[in-house]
Amino acid sequence: MKRLLIFILVCGMSLTANAQQAPLFSLIDDNITMINPAAYRSEFMFNNYSFFVNTTYRSQWSGFEFAPKTTLVQVSSWLPDWTNWENFGRTRVGVDFVMDDIDPLKTYGFYGQFAHQVPLRDDNKRFSFLSAGMNLGVITFNLNTANLTTDDIYLSGIDASSATLDAGIGIMYGQYKKKDDYRNGGRRGYYVGLSIPQVAGLDFNVTDDGRGVEINRVQHYYAIAGAQFGSFSKMLLRPTVMLNYAPNSPLHFDGRIEVQPIEQFWFGIGGSTTNRSLSFRIGSLIPYFGRFAGDSRESAIRIGGSYTHFFTDLYKLGGTYEITIAWMVDNYDY
Repeated sequence: MKRLLIFILVCGMSLTANAQQAPLFSLIDDNITMINPAAYRSEFMFNNYSFFVNTTYRSQWSGFEFAPKTTLVQVSSWLPDWTNWENFGRTRVGVDFVMDDIDPLKTYGFYGQFAHQVPLRDDNKRFSFLSAGMNLGVITFNLNTANLTTDDIYLSGIDASSATLDAGIGIMYGQYKKKDDYRNGGRRGYYVGLSIPQVAGLDFNVTDDGRGVEINRVQHYYAIAGAQFGSFSKMLLRPTVMLNYAPNSPLHFDGRIEVQPIEQFWFGIGGSTTNRSLSFRIGSLIPYFGRFAGDSRESAIRIGGSYTHFFTDLYKLGGTYEITIAWMVDNYDY
């Protein structure tokens, strides 16, 4: 059984290899649950939102033909607390749909997520918690080598799909200071988390007319940390740091910081040491009152866009663009 040579190139590029498994987005905090199923959006933790729908589109190395493209749709919500058990905690559930288009391979994944948050400290001043979560889903690979230039008859003309179960796990610790007017600037706090987005379904085959292609996914390990501090009256800051390790590849470091001087506007800058890139992002938070949120509770739409420039030879392939739109609801009952 022969292996598709193009995968040597794919696995040698950090961003592309990660996009095959748990996409690395420039707007990390908006897509954090895809990286760590135990994690929460900052708005869940610091601003008390309880439900969100998020859509992200990423165009990587947009200057060349067949450039990688990623689409992600997420829905997540706290579940109502139907128990009378003291300190039972809260449960978050969600679904993710992700599509990676990296010619000649298209990847489709559909996942369900479950995370449970157990309070460690809950008094008048401070709240801390430990969260554990997992995702479970189906991932489908479609291999079409029609656009692949090769003299190998074995590789040409393949058009086949294969599906397998996929699962990931994660843990997260968080803490924030309680604040009655959290809506006007958010709570101050931090979080740290560890995750393995793939613990099953790593290796499998795609077959077409008697020809087999072996697909070997590499297991990745993530560590992520973030915080929020400040206020709208001064300056609201949200730093995020992420480490990604995969066997036989350099440690990937990614650091970002967002600055929100007023509620309706934010901007940020970030970079990666592995691929020597610098990213710029800008966006808006538009709060409003909605019927779905209940009496006197707020909803909000968060819009963000980013551009990433590479300082290695990857700059010849063009920059990377990303846009995300999230609808968030604060439901008092949750």
